[in-house]
Amino acid sequence: MGASPGAALAFLIAGPATLAVTWKRMGARAGITYLASVIIVAVAAGLALDAAFTLESLRLPAAALRAHEHPAAWWHHAAAAVLLVLLVRPLLQRPSPLVRKGSRKHKGTKAQRLEEDIRDA
Repeated sequence: MGASPGAALAFLIAGPATLAVTWKRMGARAGITYLASVIIVAVAAGLALDAAFTLESLRLPAAALRAHEHPAAWWHHAAAAVLLVLLVRPLLQRPSPLVRKGSRKHKGTKAQRLEEDIRDA
């Protein structure tokens, strides 16, 4: 049967919030507050979505599912090939000469590094 739409929404909301980089940049106290608020919002949004839509209202009749079957057209395969080329091409190219290795400064306190990151963004 799978997960409910509300559970899927809660995972989609909470997933990016659990990155270790976010945790390290915020510190322990702010990180705990941030994660607690993300968890509360994710669970509340999931419960609200489940309350608004029941699985029965989202379910399609079996006859409608059978009537919608169709074979893949030639252009589906062509579009997939073009997409594959577009995704792989940047991986095969050389890095830009404008990007220098080791150009980022790692000196100073945590607050100074955070200010520098905000300024660079």
